[in-house]
Amino acid sequence: MKLKEKAKTLFNFTNLSPFLFFLAVALRFLLFLFNPPTNAFDNHFKPIYLIMQTGSIPAKDACWQCYQPPVFYIISAFVGKIVLALNINIVFLSKILQSLSCLYGILGLVVIYLILKKLPLLI
Repeated sequence: MKLKEKAKTLFNFTNLSPFLFFLAVALRFLLFLFNPPTNAFDNHFKPIYLIMQTGSIPAKDACWQCYQPPVFYIISAFVGKIVLALNINIVFLSKILQSLSCLYGILGLVVIYLILKKLPLLI
């Protein structure tokens, strides 16, 4: 077998995809573990807290990030209410809400992996 064919076999998507998938999951999880929830230039917690307090979607001009599509904020507010109902320390609320973003990122990887598996890739 020629070197070019060996390299083609070794580095094809089928061989590398599980490794790349788990590497991407691990990187997202490590980012979640070591990145504090307050490390951001935009406050995505404000719309979540407003929904938790009022039970309704805030007006688009009620806060800096309130113009965003509300599905993420509604789901996060629902999880936040469950966390508070379970009497989990409120200090952990932001980190638990941050874990949702990590989960969505991992689910996004699963979707991308399933799409790429179906595509005929030319390598």
